[in-house]
Amino acid sequence: MKDLGTVYEGRVKVIMGVLRIDSTFYKLCDMASIPNGIDFAKENRIQDDVFGTYCYFGIQHRFSNFNSTPLMIDGIPYMNGEQYIEAEKCRLCEDKETLHEIMNCCTPWGMKELGKSPNGHDESKWRIKAPDVAYKFCKAKFHEYPEYGQTLIKTYPLLIAEATTERPWGCGMGLREQGVSNSKNWKEQGIMGITLERVRAELMEEFGLPRNPGTQSAAHSFASLNNSFDSQTGVKEPLEGETDMDATNQSQTTE
Repeated sequence: MKDLGTVYEGRVKVIMGVLRIDSTFYKLCDMASIPNGIDFAKENRIQDDVFGTYCYFGIQHRFSNFNSTPLMIDGIPYMNGEQYIEAEKCRLCEDKETLHEIMNCCTPWGMKELGKSPNGHDESKWRIKAPDVAYKFCKAKFHEYPEYGQTLIKTYPLLIAEATTERPWGCGMGLREQGVSNSKNWKEQGIMGITLERVRAELMEEFGLPRNPGTQSAAHSFASLNNSFDSQTGVKEPLEGETDMDATNQSQTTE
């Protein structure tokens, strides 16, 4: 297999179980055929220390509601955040039939599609409830998966946004749109960005980590937070798929 190096700067995309790297397609069931040296963690986010922002998108990213993070909430098992959110949407309008379909669906894309227009849906009521739903799942997720919590803490003090045109969840811009790393171009921060920052603040408080936005560069904050986090958790190794360079340089993004 060809070794592409430690950082791959091409285009990577996953569609319905098929991985595309540039113009070549690979079935995910045959991971051995995928070239070495591709850092997938760098392909689905933009970190900009100048504008002080962290934008993400894609199922591979740990912040995504599509990312596989099985959880038990209120005694009910969920495969990922999307399933929980769409289920709560159905419960709000008492659509038991669609709720049953969502809970038996196997993919986040299918869950999202099923939850688009449940019977009796009232968008105004859902807009009020949605932030609390997102917070409840994210709080549970980042506590249940400590390594995800570490990734979230490392974004401090950057402003977070899901880079999607789907509002009110994202910032109203796609990850590959020019200027997405400048928050002045966002239509709004979005529910997910606000929620992730709220959970991040709570995690930092739990670990006794300092929060002094505006007084340090993002790179300096990352270094100090990593040191503090390591001393309290005993975790010394870098996160899987991340390098020291990830904490200070802008990454490539998914298509």
